[in-house]
Amino acid sequence: LMHLGAFYTQTGLIDLRPVAISIPIGSLVVSVLVIDSIRDYEFDRSSGIRTLTVIIGKEKAFKLYIALIALAYIAPPALALAGVARPWILAALVTLPRALQLIRWFSKEVPDTAAPFTAQLTIIYGIIYSVSLAI
Repeated sequence: LMHLGAFYTQTGLIDLRPVAISIPIGSLVVSVLVIDSIRDYEFDRSSGIRTLTVIIGKEKAFKLYIALIALAYIAPPALALAGVARPWILAALVTLPRALQLIRWFSKEVPDTAAPFTAQLTIIYGIIYSVSLAI
């Protein structure tokens, strides 16, 4: 929503393209929060803290984590095909092997380093994605 507001302020137009372009980064940022919540599941549950992960369970939360990461890699080709972004946007897909590696690692156990590793992926993806939009 902030993207839409910033775009409107600068152009005077309402356009959903800025919202669509923000989806991949937004989904990766949320994936950091989800994996951190999965890591804290036992503590949160025993403390009576009702996070989304506590409510839906660790398995479903991990499926959400996978879906959020998948969205970050499905969206760029869709945006390019729809003409919302230039094909350079596909450059961010070079981080896909790292994303798949994290999913494999965390499917066995979610370590304390899960959120920082996912944040690192988000930063690298975000830099490449941002540069690709600027080209």
